Amino acid sequence: MELGETLEEAVRREITEETGVEIILQGITGVYHNLSSHILCFMFRAQYVRGDLKKQEEEIENVQFVTFTRECVSELITRPHMRSSVVDIFLNQCFHLTSV
Repeated sequence: MELGETLEEAVRREITEETGVEIILQGITGVYHNLSSHILCFMFRAQYVRGDLKKQEEEIENVQFVTFTRECVSELITRPHMRSSVVDIFLNQCFHLTSV
């Protein structure tokens, strides 16, 4: 996050910078604490708005849009900690963001 930026603004900016697409955030699906590295991971549900996917050549082998189903999560997400947080999305719990 940059100084003065809200969490929503930071997520939208990072997604656009890293992928080239614009999104609308629909809410938070979970907050996860990585005990080994003391990091909080926020997971969001988002809707694609526009833009073409771009690939970070030095970091990524391939990019594509995929339709997630609960059945294909284990095939598409190989890291167990990420897999469990993605499965939480299918529980249909989405906490809407509000300004305080």
